[in-house]
Amino acid sequence: MEEKKTETTNAKDMFEDAMQNLKMEDLIRGKTPTDIEERCRTLCIAYIGGSWSNTTNVKDITVKRISGGLTNQLYHVRLNENIPRVHNPIYGDDEPVEVAIKLYQEKHMKNYAEDESERLNDIIVLTIISQVGIGPKVYGIFNDGVVLAYHKHEQFRVKHQQNPILLKRVAEMMAQVHHLNVPLRKDNDWVFGVMRSMIQKGYETKDVTKLVEELNLEQFKRRDLKDEFENLAKYVSEYPTPKVFCHGDFRGSNILVLTDDPSKTDQIVLCDLEYSSYGARGYDMAVFLSEWGLELFDFAKFQLPDDDVFINFASLYVDEAERQSPGYRTKPENQISVIVREIKLFILVNFMFFLSFMIKQEEPLIAHMPYDVKTQMMYTNKMYSIYNTVKQQLIDGGVIKMD
Repeated sequence: MEEKKTETTNAKDMFEDAMQNLKMEDLIRGKTPTDIEERCRTLCIAYIGGSWSNTTNVKDITVKRISGGLTNQLYHVRLNENIPRVHNPIYGDDEPVEVAIKLYQEKHMKNYAEDESERLNDIIVLTIISQVGIGPKVYGIFNDGVVLAYHKHEQFRVKHQQNPILLKRVAEMMAQVHHLNVPLRKDNDWVFGVMRSMIQKGYETKDVTKLVEELNLEQFKRRDLKDEFENLAKYVSEYPTPKVFCHGDFRGSNILVLTDDPSKTDQIVLCDLEYSSYGARGYDMAVFLSEWGLELFDFAKFQLPDDDVFINFASLYVDEAERQSPGYRTKPENQISVIVREIKLFILVNFMFFLSFMIKQEEPLIAHMPYDVKTQMMYTNKMYSIYNTVKQQLIDGGVIKMD
């Protein structure tokens, strides 16, 4: 029995090490289609035309798969220099010679009604953010993907967090997103709906009670995750927070710091609004600040940021919100102290989202990390421990009143 326990513990340690050592190139979903070069060439001819129409075969373009996405497939497509350039009647001198082509895969989570197209919302949002300059320019929309402007970039990480110019720009763009008037449904709260669905699936597909006892998962024994979720959901449903249009996944991997022009150091583009919807203002802020001081996949090292971090970001956000909607800062719900409390609560919600996602997994999320239900549950228990630590900090600090 002791030998079996040791094997399981070692497997958990290996899983945690693998999570911490993940690299962007490890994040890739699905096999690359065998005809991808020809498909990309055909799409560029159809949606851009001009010089791209001078291509005759796949040797006239260069296609490279871009890693870093867990939902879709993304390709960098470049027109080779030897292809004659001609006047483009649509784009003129702004004709792109390199683009990004995104091919949709099935979503991990649904942010739409069952009777709606899975990608209808995405197309609406993508078009709007492109036109207002928040997201990449859209050159083409087709049945299972899009043709987008390609930008050389870095993902927003710790070094960028310490750059006051870039941090200000992120806060401004978040406020701009939140002030968009988007023709999507306003009557649903997809974050909690999705979490409830994921938790239900997790409990249906694995014997959680048996695993909790077998692996001695102390956090689950303290309070079952289903019960804690309902406890949190009830508390948040009664918490007053403005409803706005939210990005839904406002993390560093979806914030691109452009490096196309070295002379411009504050250019940022937001991408992957596939889980966007109307919801609580504090959620986007919480998702962003949950990564504060952490590099990619450092989830297990999370510590609640100092109040100075929350206050500074909330202040930058309110400055832009005031420009978007004069009088914004005078309303009681928009006071800095109120927003800071809101962010802290939704950091807890963001952690619950992560726990919900982990417990529903029943296959490898990343190809080189084999799925094992026991190691998955032990890792989830560890993250549940961090959730409970944060929750207690918020209770002790008078931010929330939960049992």
